[in-house]
Amino acid sequence: YGSFDPGNLDTSARAVYTSFGIDSVFGSANPRSLVFSGFKTTVPGANFLITTTEGDSNGGGQSYDRDTAEVQWAGGSAPVTSALGQVTNIFRSYATGQVSFAPGVPDASFFNGSVDTFPDAIPGVPVGTTEVTLVYRSGGAEGYAPQAVTLAVPVGAIRIDKTAATGLDGQVLVPGDTPNYHLKVSNAGAVPLQNVVVADPLAVACSLDGTPLTRTDAGFQVGDLAVQDTALLVCTGSPLAGGAVGFVNTATATAQDPNGDSVTPATDDSTVFVGGITLSKTAQQPVVPVGADETWLMEVRNTGDAPLHDVALTDDDCSGTLSAPQGAGAETGVLQPGDSWTYTCTEPLTEGKTNTASVTATPIAVVDGENITGPQVNAQDDASASVAGFTIKKYTNGEDADEAPGPFVNVGDPVQWTYEVKNIGEVGITDVVVVDDQGVTVPGTPSTGDTDNDGILDPGEVWTFVASGTATAGQYGNVGTVSGTFDSDLDPATPPVPLTPVSDPSHYFGQAPAIELVKTGQLTGGGQVGETIE
Repeated sequence: YGSFDPGNLDTSARAVYTSFGIDSVFGSANPRSLVFSGFKTTVPGANFLITTTEGDSNGGGQSYDRDTAEVQWAGGSAPVTSALGQVTNIFRSYATGQVSFAPGVPDASFFNGSVDTFPDAIPGVPVGTTEVTLVYRSGGAEGYAPQAVTLAVPVGAIRIDKTAATGLDGQVLVPGDTPNYHLKVSNAGAVPLQNVVVADPLAVACSLDGTPLTRTDAGFQVGDLAVQDTALLVCTGSPLAGGAVGFVNTATATAQDPNGDSVTPATDDSTVFVGGITLSKTAQQPVVPVGADETWLMEVRNTGDAPLHDVALTDDDCSGTLSAPQGAGAETGVLQPGDSWTYTCTEPLTEGKTNTASVTATPIAVVDGENITGPQVNAQDDASASVAGFTIKKYTNGEDADEAPGPFVNVGDPVQWTYEVKNIGEVGITDVVVVDDQGVTVPGTPSTGDTDNDGILDPGEVWTFVASGTATAGQYGNVGTVSGTFDSDLDPATPPVPLTPVSDPSHYFGQAPAIELVKTGQLTGGGQVGETIE
């Protein structure tokens, strides 16, 4: 009755009051009183544990059976009964042989003694008692020194153990999931409990044995609990919204003892971890020249509060090689909350494209030394890139003469060169200039093709530049070259970058035609003057 162990329902259900160092009682000295207060009994009776050092004289014809103790309360009293059922001589000496308690005395010629400990239950103490007095008395040669006296008062106590549905003190969820809790409420006291209420601010609904519980402003109404009885509440919360973060959810159990007095509330909490992941994909350069390499940049970030394991990034649209992750903890394979990893993939682009990447991972939190695995999280993102490019085709007198000799043109006759520049990309090209390597003057603006007259070679447009000259004798060749710029980052505030110029050759042959006719005759046979010779 006197022990106190918080882990033991039997002993923790008692309020324990202990007094040490009570004055010794000897002979016919005045009674010694020990008063206990500051409690309120909830069941009949009181329980004491008494430890006393007692000595008995060895001789002289003295009486040794006059030690007594009495418990008093408002309206009543009762004697203390020893371990042997006696109400007098309750402190007995159990020493064997002569044991002296007197310093400097070589033998126990005066008395022997021992330490005596025994419990006693006083059944008559009524419910609601708030003070009891223990009175010690002795007579004759009897003597004893009370060392410790403990009063144990049965009280009401309540406990609550809140866990996830798995029985662990935490769970890992993702946005959209609904938290589920088990709340085990126990009567940890020595008296019945009434008006048991469980308050959980994040619980939407709770049931007991399949029956929904009524919820008031105070909480969910459980009712009564017998001694050491339990009630298991199954509760649900609200679905987690997007962007939710982890939280600790605390439940509180309250109750009243049979007197109607509130017992000390009990609380317990459970942690909800939220798994989250994001993927951001961008093109390193939004526009690249046709055939040039594009590098896709991908960042995976842990936006939850549970470490992510088995992070797997895929990018099936990239024909290049996907790099290994770079970032804090990448070598461990665990992406910690708040950290991010980066990946790259490089491929040549012949045309614009939208490229999609996806990532999956498994959130795992540690609760009570055990791994808790949450549902898989995933994310995807795409990025787009365009190409910029143009071609040039040069004609001589309307003929595509990439190879010599090209058309034959009389020396001195006019020659017309036509330069067709086409935008084969997906963005406009500015600062378009066509030059000829033989000094032919090519106009700065096209004769046709700029349909919107904005000075920008728009995607699909074909501009025509026309230049002329006079044919010279012999084989002739010249090359037309086009240059221009494009907006590589699609930001008007930054200057455009140049495209690599492209060229196309053309030829003609300058000829100087001449003819000479020499006519001779030969007379064969005779003829007379005036005759026609054929």
